[in-house]
This record gives sequence, structure tokens and C-alpha cells, in this order.
Amino acid sequence: LPISDLDWEGSAVPMTVITFRIGNIGFQREVAFLSSPLGLELTSSRGPARVCAVHKGSNAAKLGVKNGMEVLAVNGKDVQALQGSKVVEMIRRCCELLPIASCRSDLPSAELLLQEPQDGKKSVIRLHKSETGLQLGQGWDGCYVFDPSSRHVPMVIASVDGRSEAAALGVKRGMQILAVNGVDVSILEYEEAYRHFDESCAPLLPAKSL
Repeated sequence: LPISDLDWEGSAVPMTVITFRIGNIGFQREVAFLSSPLGLELTSSRGPARVCAVHKGSNAAKLGVKNGMEVLAVNGKDVQALQGSKVVEMIRRCCELLPIASCRSDLPSAELLLQEPQDGKKSVIRLHKSETGLQLGQGWDGCYVFDPSSRHVPMVIASVDGRSEAAALGVKRGMQILAVNGVDVSILEYEEAYRHFDESCAPLLPAKSL
């Protein structure tokens, strides 16, 4: 979104505004991100934070972010004196306040069909990051079952990282995973269902991506 179209400092719309320096000519550009994930990666070593990867179809790509652009400020705060790792963490915290990209996102995603354990209500979510923040298990209460004969016990959410994309989408402990990317995993043996989940999440954005 062109920053000129927004009074971002006084806006009630959640956004993360990053000021970039383009090349060595000193030209600066402000980019407003209205949803996450951003779809970019930054260098996290010593020295200024620079864009080192932009994922195809992401918010960053659509907004014209390019490799090599240097981060000067985040939401108006000058970060030039900070190490790259500190800037990455600052942007990550800001992104936690943004809504998750809609189902129409061009980013690769894993679609999960979930069912509530109490009322059986079903919902569909899309995950965009390979680090899902989900711990899976067998059994309706999310506890692991080690009995080899328990092959068809439902695959459920055993725990959810509170800072993960899944948590922001409303995923809760105890939910059963009925389908992954259109494949009914409720009828599969647990190991096969888990393997399909793992393979579906593998192509998603890497954990270090913002």
C-alpha cells in the first residue's frame, strides 16, 4: 500500500511501517504492511538489517521490496544503530498485531479442516509458515498414545505456541485435524496422517521469514 495514501501514525488500522534505504544513493521508501506474514527475510548478523530474501507472491513482493534494501526505521523508530537480530525481533513483535493474510494469499499454504472436541464445530484455517507452533498427538484430549494397536486414534492438537500463526487463527488444544490440503486424514493410520501433515507444511515459509 503506498504510504502516501495513509496517515499511518494516526491510523486505527493495525499496520507495520518499515522505512527502507534503496541502494547507496540514500533514497528512502516507507512501506506499510497491513497483514502478515510479510514474506521477507532479513540478515540477522552484526551490522544493519538488510533484506536477503523476498518470497514470491508475498506482501513484500507485491509492495516492491527487493533484496539488499536496508531497514532504517520500524513504525517511525530509528533502528540503524541496532544489530540485525534486534531489528528482526522488533518487526516480529509488530507483526503479531497484524491480521493473518486471507485465504486468497498467493503464498504457499497448508489448509487444515479442524473440529472442536466439545460441540463438533468445524473450521478451516490456512497456515503459511513451516514452523507451525503445533504439537500433535493422538486422542481426543491431545495426549500421546504409545499403544501400537492405536493406529486409528484421531490426530489432535496437543499444544499450541501462543505466539504462533496457528494461535492467532484460533487453533486450540484438543481440536481434531480432519483434513490437510483436502486429504481426509481422519481415516488414515496416525503415522501416515502425521507424515502427510509434515509434508504439507514443509514447502511453507521458513521459520526465519517475517
